[in-house]
Amino acid sequence: MALCPALFAGKLAGEFATYLNFCRSLRFDDKPDYSYLRQLFRNLFHREGYTYDYIFDWTVQIQEQREKSSAERHRRAGESRDKAERRTSRGGDPARGASNRDPTRPRHRRSSANAALE
Repeated sequence: MALCPALFAGKLAGEFATYLNFCRSLRFDDKPDYSYLRQLFRNLFHREGYTYDYIFDWTVQIQEQREKSSAERHRRAGESRDKAERRTSRGGDPARGASNRDPTRPRHRRSSANAALE
């Protein structure tokens, strides 16, 4: 499918049609006038009211992804902290989970073999 500059009429700035016509007119051995082409789009850029802020679409998307993942990590950390607080408030060890064990009783029971020896 060939690109015709007339197809862009009314949808894109005339600079795009100029660019396509310029590129089509080049022969194989010709060197493009890169400064002319850059100036063509630079003028369009300023005429449309854009400024050089060095923020590009892809950097904005990357930043949004980082912020989203950071918020998700903070949310998960908050949930983990809440779970630990609930376990602690029930009297359990947050590292081991909730426990209903009486802290005054010995932790280990004697095995039946040791009980028989006594």
